[in-house]
Amino acid sequence: MKYITIILTVLSGLFSTIVIAQDSLKARQYHEEAAAFLADNNRKMAIISLEKAIEADTMFNQGYVELARLYSLEKEYGVAKKMCYKALMMKKNQRDPHLYIASIYGMEESLDS
Repeated sequence: MKYITIILTVLSGLFSTIVIAQDSLKARQYHEEAAAFLADNNRKMAIISLEKAIEADTMFNQGYVELARLYSLEKEYGVAKKMCYKALMMKKNQRDPHLYIASIYGMEESLDS
């Protein structure tokens, strides 16, 4: 019985890894779709694709960073800051989210923040 439990635990871990890998693959596909929309200057569709990317893989850091940039360009500063903070929660030493937050506060004229 002990061996069956160990085997099931290992198989469960493998299944979780496969699901995560599939989610990451979906996220990358949505990311590529967003890049194509951006090449056509279609920010709104790029945002939709990136939202799908982070929905497919909530740990897709690059999606949060790019959404922060796009939302700030759309002047949706609250959502842009939220995306920056989510990206920074995953990787604190990223340069871009810090720059986006600073520029957002500058655009909002709230430099004290």
